[in-house]
Amino acid sequence: MVFMVYEEDHGLPGSFTKGRVYIAFGAARHEGGVDYSRVAVTDDTGARLTIRADEGSFRFLEAVYAAWVASSDERLRLRTGDVVMVTDVSDDMLQVEGVGYVRADNLQLLDADVLRAGMVVLDRKDGVWRKVMRIDEAEWVTLEGSEDARPLTDFRFAVSGGEVATQPLVVCREANGDGLTQGAFYRLIQSTDSTVRVKDDEGKERWFAANRFSFD
Repeated sequence: MVFMVYEEDHGLPGSFTKGRVYIAFGAARHEGGVDYSRVAVTDDTGARLTIRADEGSFRFLEAVYAAWVASSDERLRLRTGDVVMVTDVSDDMLQVEGVGYVRADNLQLLDADVLRAGMVVLDRKDGVWRKVMRIDEAEWVTLEGSEDARPLTDFRFAVSGGEVATQPLVVCREANGDGLTQGAFYRLIQSTDSTVRVKDDEGKERWFAANRFSFD
């Protein structure tokens, strides 16, 4: 198994999206192991193709690659938006480092267009939402006000409508005349499992019950 990102079209058949990460498998086995001179990959339409590894459309990535959790799994203690590392693939399951096998449809491989400077992510150490200032090729990130590069697994993305959001904006679902407006958007400042901190309609930072807001 290898991970590779589609970078440019060199006349490759099939449908691929620039910047998207794809999982590929060695197309043949020999006595010494798996032959990766040709790899099998599934395109955006679900068609499975066999291509030469050196044909030029793809750039190969490290064997361990990041994904974000698209659907929470309380049993495995995975929250929507968490960033995890994928170490292996078995049929429709992805092996997550430190967790075990997870259904592939619960995860999304981290495409190049998802992570970008300027987006705001949750620091899982203290629950504060902070801006990403720099990203290096190893996909470590440096946050605003810091010089330290940290691994993606330290953070959680805001997810809205099944997509990673660049800002943690939530909708007030229950105002109750408490300095909030029903249906209005508020930017998260800090989060815990049960509470969130936002600026109310008067601009004051306050804590509210998390179940009064939603991303969608």
